[in-house]
Formats: sequence, structure tokens, C-alpha cells
Amino acid sequence: MVALVLVLSYTAAAVPAGAVEKPIFLETHRNQARVDYVARGATKARLTAGKPYVVSVRGTWSFFDTSAEGELCGLPERRPMYPSPGVRNRRAVADAEWYFAQFARRCGDPSKIIVPGIRFLLAPGDTYVNPVPLGPTLTRPSPSHTYRYAVLGENRRMRFRIPDVQPRDNYGRLRVVVRAATVADCTRYGGPVFALADDAACVAATQLPG
Repeated sequence: MVALVLVLSYTAAAVPAGAVEKPIFLETHRNQARVDYVARGATKARLTAGKPYVVSVRGTWSFFDTSAEGELCGLPERRPMYPSPGVRNRRAVADAEWYFAQFARRCGDPSKIIVPGIRFLLAPGDTYVNPVPLGPTLTRPSPSHTYRYAVLGENRRMRFRIPDVQPRDNYGRLRVVVRAATVADCTRYGGPVFALADDAACVAATQLPG
């Protein structure tokens, strides 16, 4: 139903070593009858080629008007963490990774209530991918609705998005922060998650300028 994608492209200054860009807010509402993606956005700066980064995504949203569905099942929240401006923000039913509440008509099937399935997409270069969150495998949504992803810079702006074809009844925004990975990230998560050969290669790559 709804997919999230993060996209980066065009020329810009590289992120200084150890720097954190200002948060990017990805809007899920679009006043159009039909689109391919929502929550589109990009970093202002290029990510240094070969340098590891950590992308943090936080927030909740809805891909349907919850007032039209009566009672919801699951764990709906009163409103999005970051409401969409200019529209009515009702209950939130999803974050960047999970559906945690569902249409009333699906309440009879517990397997369809709290499930992964949001396709948050990011593109450090030319190709979008649906990244796996850092840390232990999740069996439930994060209580803080925050997820972190490992990315290797490709000398491009990073882009984001989520697939969704009916955006008019969406609401809620996702907050994205991109920062340079640290030696502690290399030790904690391992070099291979950043597409680097090993931990030592990851530690060396954190020292790249830019």
C-alpha cells in the first residue's frame, strides 16, 4: 500500500568528518490522486565515497484515514510523532518498518495486525535499496519508532522514499538524521554491514576526509 524511499543525487558539498546533517523530514501526505512514492527527500550534502554512515529514522504515520475504518486493532497511537502540516492528523498505524495497527475488517486475523512490511527505501548512489535495521532482528516495532541503517557513501546525495499509490489520506512525517559512522559503530555492528571487508577496514574508512 505504502512504501517509503529515501533518495540522494546531485552535486553538493561533502559532509564534514564526524558531522551530523540537520534533520530531514519526509512527508507522507501528498495532495495528488495517485503517485508512485511518498516520503521523498534527500540530504543536502554528498556522502564521501567509501566512508561509512549511519542513517537514523524516527516517526509514525498512517496510509489511510483511520476515521473511516471504525475501530482499529493492534496498537494504534493517538497521532503521528511528527504531524503533517495543513491536514487532519488522526491515529498513527505505521512507522518506517512496521504496521502496528490495521483496518477494522482485518481484526479477525491476528497474523495481519502487527507485521513488518513498510518498504523504507534509500539510495546512497543510483540504486534504491530496502535496508535492514542495525542491531538484533526485530520481532516487534521499536518502542521509540526509531531505526538505524548502515550506509556506505558513493559521492552522491542520499535519497529516501516509500512506495504508496494513494497519498491523499496519508498523514505524518518521518525524521531522518544522517551522521558519519564512528569507530564504536564499526566495533558494535561490524565492517561488513557497511559493505566493508572487516572491522579494521571500517575503522580506517571512518578517518576519510570530508
